[in-house]
Amino acid sequence: MEFFERLGKLISAAAAVVGIVFGLFNSILSDLVPPVDDQQTVLGVVSVLSLVVLLAISLVMPRAPTRRLQVAIGLFALVAAVGVAATFIAHRNNIATYVYGYPPSEFSDVKQVRLIAGDMHEMGKKRAEGLLLAYAVQRNGGPDTVNDHQLLWTQQSRLQAERKLIVGYEILVGAITTLLFALGVLALNRFRQNPPP
Repeated sequence: MEFFERLGKLISAAAAVVGIVFGLFNSILSDLVPPVDDQQTVLGVVSVLSLVVLLAISLVMPRAPTRRLQVAIGLFALVAAVGVAATFIAHRNNIATYVYGYPPSEFSDVKQVRLIAGDMHEMGKKRAEGLLLAYAVQRNGGPDTVNDHQLLWTQQSRLQAERKLIVGYEILVGAITTLLFALGVLALNRFRQNPPP
């Protein structure tokens, strides 16, 4: 019976972590979401898979972790925090490199859409010289023309950039989920040891 009670608490905590991750990527981290059709599916699948692994680990942990295990969990949380920071910086850099808003921002009455570019080939670099990416795309006929005729980048390059953004997003979601879960386990263990008066 104690096992099922513990499992219920862990599942509740896991659901809270998934809710927090969804909230983060739908609010303050929304600029880090790549503009692909299945972005919410990717977020959900990666969060749930991360939590399944973490829940399995939590279930085999002793009910009253030793001091050594708590230190190990704390070190794991520290490594996870460093991993989140490194992944965040790398992914933000990739978003800044490959994602652009179209049409250019000078058209205030038109809603911009976020699109993915590829690495420019030599002719693309010449065509875009001295221009911001959105203006280069506009000058060369718009996103459909640029992509269909490969005027600034190849289709393969754009697809590679899209894959890079999706993988970076998946790693960032997994890292944040892992960090939140590790911090939650630490907090629960600390709370269990020092109950409020």
